[in-house]
Amino acid sequence: MKAFVYPMKSVDTLKLENPYLSRFTEAVNAEYPVLNMGERTRGFLNVFKYFFKCDVFFLNWVESLRGFNLPFIYLLLTLAKTFNKKVIWIHHNLQPHNGLTPASKIILQALMSYSYRIIIHTKQSFKYLPNEFHKKCIYILHPYFENLNYKKTDAVYDILIWGSMRKSKGVLEFLNYFSESSSPFKILIIGKFSNGDYYQRVKDSVKGNPNVTIEDRYLSDEEFLDIHCLAKKVLFIYNGPSVLNSGALIRSLSTGRDIIGPNRGAFIDYKELGLVETFETFEDILNLVSKSSQENESKLSKLKTSIEMNSWEQFGKKIRKALQTTEQ
Repeated sequence: MKAFVYPMKSVDTLKLENPYLSRFTEAVNAEYPVLNMGERTRGFLNVFKYFFKCDVFFLNWVESLRGFNLPFIYLLLTLAKTFNKKVIWIHHNLQPHNGLTPASKIILQALMSYSYRIIIHTKQSFKYLPNEFHKKCIYILHPYFENLNYKKTDAVYDILIWGSMRKSKGVLEFLNYFSESSSPFKILIIGKFSNGDYYQRVKDSVKGNPNVTIEDRYLSDEEFLDIHCLAKKVLFIYNGPSVLNSGALIRSLSTGRDIIGPNRGAFIDYKELGLVETFETFEDILNLVSKSSQENESKLSKLKTSIEMNSWEQFGKKIRKALQTTEQ
């Protein structure tokens, strides 16, 4: 079979801007040749250029497309059924980060109803996808980006918060609570803020508190591990309605640091594996940070095993196996 992956950019741009899609494409390409690999997608219509050349179409984040794409999405799904093509939708989020619109609701319904299969990275997806579509789902734990790279160090900060800083991440709400709690914990926040106004509001929420350091910038690959080694705990707040999976979580897991995240989405999967701790309230976060670090051989052994079982190489093989099984 030959494959098409949406969206697509040049190989170098993908590696820089979207590590997930870059590794996803490489993993699929190892099993099925990706005919549009490295060719920048110029709108959803690009899929029809390859329609009769490809057998399987992998769609990422199409529910975030604007409403005028709706007829073309329906056309693809209809033609795929007519010509025995396979459309595979990857269920990344509960809804677009910018919120549900009438168009996105229709797109989501169409993808659930007419996709050949739905790839999910967390078992929590079953809670949000209607029961009638569960038989379509292929559960594959989100692959890790790196091998285990753990360093035992003395922490400078109690909490590290990193990644893209947008409102759905809940940083401002947590810092408002943190300021009122008079907690002595030291916090390091590194990430590119969505806009200057939000960055200023976050800064103002802890104005005058020397225990909170905020840097509005990207975290480079070269400093990624060293920054993680500065912290006792890595915190993901993620209180927005769209959060289901987290690529940042997967990257942080590979460092072997203690991780705290919300009791929802993929965080629950990794909690069940004994790799993260979860919270329901901001008070829970401070209580978890107070606990001793889980620097033990048992946890690191579990993590190493999980990384080996859920590599990107294994991801591609799992997709092939799942599609072969459904064809029988």
